[in-house]
Amino acid sequence: MLLRRLRMRLGISPDRLQIICTSASFQDHDHARVFAAQLTGTDPASFRALKGTLALSPNPSPATDGDLEAALAVSLDAFYNATRAKERLQAVEPLLSHRGIGEHISVEAALFDALCEFGPMQMLVNETMTEARALDELGELICPTAEAPTAQMFVTILAALGSVARPSKSEPGLLPCRVHAFLRGLAGLWACPDPSSHDLEPSNNPIGQLFAQPQEHCGCGARVFEYFTCRNCGSSYLRGYTDNLEDPTYLWHESGESFASVTGAVRGVHALDVLLEPASGGQLVRPAELDLQTGRLNPTEDGDRTRLVYLPEYSPKATGDDEDEEEHVDANTGEFRPCGVCGQKGLFGRSTVQDHQTKGDQPFQAVVTRQLSLQPPSERSSSEFAPLRGRKVLIFSDSRQMAARLAPNLQRYASADAIRPALLRGWIELAEEHGLGHQMTLEDMYVSTLLGAKLLGLRIRPDLRSGETFSLARIVASALRNGCLDDPLSLLLEARSERLPKSLLRLLVGAITDRYYGLQSLALATVRERNAITPRITSLPPIPGRAESDDQKIYLARTWISQWSTVGIWFGDMDADWLTGSRREGRVGSRTGKFKPVSRWLDRDGLRLFERHWLPTLRDELCEPLGGNKYRIRASKLTLEVGGPWAYCRLCRTTIRPPLDVETCPSCARDGLLELHPDDD
Repeated sequence: MLLRRLRMRLGISPDRLQIICTSASFQDHDHARVFAAQLTGTDPASFRALKGTLALSPNPSPATDGDLEAALAVSLDAFYNATRAKERLQAVEPLLSHRGIGEHISVEAALFDALCEFGPMQMLVNETMTEARALDELGELICPTAEAPTAQMFVTILAALGSVARPSKSEPGLLPCRVHAFLRGLAGLWACPDPSSHDLEPSNNPIGQLFAQPQEHCGCGARVFEYFTCRNCGSSYLRGYTDNLEDPTYLWHESGESFASVTGAVRGVHALDVLLEPASGGQLVRPAELDLQTGRLNPTEDGDRTRLVYLPEYSPKATGDDEDEEEHVDANTGEFRPCGVCGQKGLFGRSTVQDHQTKGDQPFQAVVTRQLSLQPPSERSSSEFAPLRGRKVLIFSDSRQMAARLAPNLQRYASADAIRPALLRGWIELAEEHGLGHQMTLEDMYVSTLLGAKLLGLRIRPDLRSGETFSLARIVASALRNGCLDDPLSLLLEARSERLPKSLLRLLVGAITDRYYGLQSLALATVRERNAITPRITSLPPIPGRAESDDQKIYLARTWISQWSTVGIWFGDMDADWLTGSRREGRVGSRTGKFKPVSRWLDRDGLRLFERHWLPTLRDELCEPLGGNKYRIRASKLTLEVGGPWAYCRLCRTTIRPPLDVETCPSCARDGLLELHPDDD
């Protein structure tokens, strides 16, 4: 029917219409004709199947020890990073010398002469021409005497150089190949709860053997449960299921539904998180003994294999934490909310204890980044139009909705990763090398980022809304060409009159406030008061035991400032849109300035003194009032502190600036600080 309509529309008689179908998926000629006839609605006899012949190389042979030594002496990194033909020839000189190839002007022609009659290359061409093969399988065929890593590296070098080798630029390469990479995400992780029955290093592991698929028992006889960890601190949990959250007596390894039996109705089981590490002192938990073989909790008779675990305190209703929690959700009393170790909650009051199933769009970002880094660049040098030098990744999706969501998300993730080094590079250039640190505020992150991007060779391309411009990028580029670093103050003043694009502002705000990828979380920089406000802080009355010296007063004030990252920081280019939405989207909230970590850090008398004398001064100097005793902190009153000492709390796993002369963490008020060296750790 389709073919008949096509003939009528084109006005072509049936005997003059020719149809050509191409496919590389058929091995049976007759089946190919039948398939083409069904596709077009014609007679199979009207099709003629044409089959090509393989141009197999005549003299394939496996690699010798000399071949291996010569090829492995080639540095692919040096070959790809070379910008001139002479440098590329030098990178492959060991292989050219081994093959007796003299001087060449073109690296493509030199490699073609070296490899066209090379036995291992001919074997690689023949094997990949007949059917698809795995890299390790090719290594075993071409290098039967070499170890697997050596053989795979040899095949990788041959494939890379073979794709470049050609007699002239207008002809195809010696090995026009295509590599297919198959990636499978994790369905989750399952763990044996008995670390003592496995020979593991180090000896303080909270779990035993890990499994990528669910199963009922480990080889040691212990029950296997799904393995969960806290996203914030990494503490280990097991996910079990029980029919009684208030008084659980048994843990199943999988969930179930309600059903009716002869003995009566059996209700469905509920999820229950089991903490495997010691809980923090301030968290509400229930210690319990877990029988590792039967799954019994607090068995009446002690078994041979039990361990101490911690269950969440049963609470049928959620209570919430006034202004520290953005939005309350119905309590799932089987979850740890907050985490039993670090005491943190996720967005909207959710639990930070999560499974290990691969999900979301960020795994795609990791895969794409790795694929781009592994691709060889083109011979042309990097430019504004082609910064990746020809590298590309194509992603296909059967879902239009997923494709529409994935493209902007990957762009956003990549931009966020590029913003951090660009921001810090430009900030250090202006603040330290040119002595502007005493004048710079967070409002100057815009010009710092663009300057750093130019110095690092990064291209920043924010999405522009109607009425927005990106003219500051041209100003910075022009100033760099004209030697702006000789007079950076003029550039700083000119940049302050330029308005930030909203998309770039979101990235900059995320760089300093994100819980997992912010500058403080990565031990890169912290937000503090600008220099002009520091004397006002040191003049505040001392707080015995915590803020007596000037340095201690400054540390307490900066601890208070760091708490605003969870609320948001108000920039001059923000509008009313930033007051709505969610924290994930960069919403800026308001608070009274009373934060729990500061309350835990001070004793009762110190807290009373802080709220009476310190809090009004800090709010006046750093914040703006919004009515109803609520405030928001202003970016123009803050700056960045780059470098300096760092500490890491082994209990709540928070990265912080170390306090003076004490080992108490200001985040959880417990003694667990360790010295941290970001460049070496």
